[in-house]
Amino acid sequence: MMSETNHRRFLKSQPVPIYQIGNYLPSELVLNKQGETLQLDWIRNAPYSTIIFVMSKRCAACNYDAVEAFINKYPKFTYHMLIEGDEEYLNTIRNRFPEVPIAPCESILVQKELDFYGIPWMFGVNKVGQIVAGGLCSEFESMERQARPFINVFYQRAKSV
Repeated sequence: MMSETNHRRFLKSQPVPIYQIGNYLPSELVLNKQGETLQLDWIRNAPYSTIIFVMSKRCAACNYDAVEAFINKYPKFTYHMLIEGDEEYLNTIRNRFPEVPIAPCESILVQKELDFYGIPWMFGVNKVGQIVAGGLCSEFESMERQARPFINVFYQRAKSV
């Protein structure tokens, strides 16, 4: 006979990362199993806030048209992309976004290191490296929703002054 709580056993097998707004980015992010890293100290020198997209070639929901529209509408932000894919794919994305630094990564390692789950993902990071916003971002509207704290500060306030 099965107990009434027996169905819950599978829920305990895999801990799900808990993403927290307010966490700080590390000064160095491990990008792959070979130990290649990305220095993140440059965030402190960005004139405004920084938006970091995490995407993958294998991701059907990764919408580069929406990313392009977002970047064009909000050019004050500093942008960076962490993308999983082969060199040909990365070069295609680099050609599409020549002004955005793009680092190749293994998305599962980045997800574990930064405690988030799923892609496409975006982080909004302030000048001290604190994550102020973040979440899944497959459409332009979801990108605006995730970046709303920065949009309110750098764009809405400018309109009302």
